[in-house]
Amino acid sequence: MAKIRIRDLSKEYVTRGRKVLAVTGINLEIDDGEFVVAVGLSGCGKTTLLNILAGFLPPTTGEVLVDGKPVSAEGLNRGVVFQEYALFPWRTALKNVEFGLEMAGVPAAERGRIAAEYLRLVHLEGFMDLYPHNLSGGMKQRVAVARALAYGPQILLMDEPFGALDAETREQLQGLAVEVWQKTKKTVFYVTHNMSEAVYLADRVVILSGQPGRITREIRVRIPRPRDPLSPEFIQIQREATEAIRAKAPA
Repeated sequence: MAKIRIRDLSKEYVTRGRKVLAVTGINLEIDDGEFVVAVGLSGCGKTTLLNILAGFLPPTTGEVLVDGKPVSAEGLNRGVVFQEYALFPWRTALKNVEFGLEMAGVPAAERGRIAAEYLRLVHLEGFMDLYPHNLSGGMKQRVAVARALAYGPQILLMDEPFGALDAETREQLQGLAVEVWQKTKKTVFYVTHNMSEAVYLADRVVILSGQPGRITREIRVRIPRPRDPLSPEFIQIQREATEAIRAKAPA
């Protein structure tokens, strides 16, 4: 059984008295431990789909199943990382990572140990006692990743988490994302509009096109990791994905 199964999903919003269909006819299965990246132009419904997976939004029609059970609300089996760091400025890096564990009632000594473990995983062992204003943008996002992982979710949902960072930092964190995924074996659903990032990260790239957004193509990335963005194989898959996005979605 797939870890995540999306069946005949659509989402309709009502804005200013007008109905807007964001996504429609979405069918997708994601295997346990798979790294799937959704790409598409702005307005194609990528973030809407992620928010439904997270339980932040209900679908209008269809359903999302995790381990065969319907998703109807937020849950500890899913961790979320956003583009905005959303760290508490009055808490140190360590205390920020502890937050979810604290809400779950984990004893202080145990949550400190777990939080430190995940900060080491994202290579911030020397920065645990610093506050967010003392951290760079890349460091803040590492803290956010550690916080999302600390309470042990089976699934990691990432919504353009590196989009606000400079190119060099973004490349570093892309490498970190692969490293963390390989070590933790999480199932990852990652949203981006950056095609190179998608091909670098993904086992499978899912193309969303149109308004409302539909899945118009899926591309399996069989290039061994670590991947070279300048290799002919990498560039070819990136070209295929870009052409698929530009193609008109089916009516």
